[in-house]
Amino acid sequence: MLPHQQSHKKGLAGLIFTAALLVVLAGGWLFRQDISDWYRLRQYTAPPEVVALAEQDTMTDEARKIFYTTHPKITGEEEFNANCRQGGASEYSIVLGCYISSGGLYGDMYLYDIDDERLSGVVQVTAGHEMLHAAYDRLSTKERQRVDALLLQAYEDLPDGRIKETIAQYQANDPASVPSELHSILGTEVRDLPAELNEYYSQYFADRLVVVAFSEQYEGEFARREAQVADYDARLAGLKANIEANQAEIDSRNAEL
Repeated sequence: MLPHQQSHKKGLAGLIFTAALLVVLAGGWLFRQDISDWYRLRQYTAPPEVVALAEQDTMTDEARKIFYTTHPKITGEEEFNANCRQGGASEYSIVLGCYISSGGLYGDMYLYDIDDERLSGVVQVTAGHEMLHAAYDRLSTKERQRVDALLLQAYEDLPDGRIKETIAQYQANDPASVPSELHSILGTEVRDLPAELNEYYSQYFADRLVVVAFSEQYEGEFARREAQVADYDARLAGLKANIEANQAEIDSRNAEL
C-alpha cells in the first residue's frame, strides 16, 4: 500500500472514531437522567414501608421510579432535624418532610415518622409532596413553563385560605421556591383542579384524589387542634383579667386598712 493511501486510511479512521465519540457523548447528554436513575437504583431495594407509601399514594411506575431514586428515609426527630432543618430545606405547608436536590438529576428525601393515629395520612401526603418536588426538577424548560402557567392560573382561582397563606410564606422567605411548591401543594392538597392540570398529574398518580383525601383527613385534625388552642388562649386571657381585677381589689382593700 502506498504511503499516501495509508495516511488517507488513518485519517478516515480518525474521523470515524471522532464521529463515534461525539455520538456517544451526545447520547450520554441526552439520556443523562436515565443514566443517573440507573446509577441510583442499580443496588437499591425500596424498604417495605417505602413501597407501602408508593402503593397508598397510587403512584404510577414513573412516579415510583422518581420516588425511589431519592432513597426516601422515614426518620425520627434527630435525623430529620439534622437534614431538613440544618440542611437549608424548609416547608411551610402541612407536610413533614424535605427533598434536598442534587443539581436536578436526583436528590435525597426525608420523611418524619409520625405514629399518632390522629394524624394518619401525613406521611402519605408528605411522600407525594416531596416526590412531586423531584418530578418538577426533571421537567424540561418548555414543559416547566407550560405547567407553571397552569399552576398559577389554578392558584389564582383558589379562594382565600390556608393554601394562599402558605404560598405567601414561601413568597416572603424564598420566592424562587414558589413554582415548585405550587406544583407539590396543588397536586396533593387541592381536590378540584382544571382538567388539563388533572391530566398532567395523572402521570404521577393513578388516583390523585386518594392523596388529597389523606390531606383532608389530617388537616381536619390540625384545624381541631388549632381551634382547641385558640379556645384555651381565650380562657387563659379571661382568667388573667379576673386575676388582675382581684389583685387590684386586694391592693385597694390593703390601702384602706
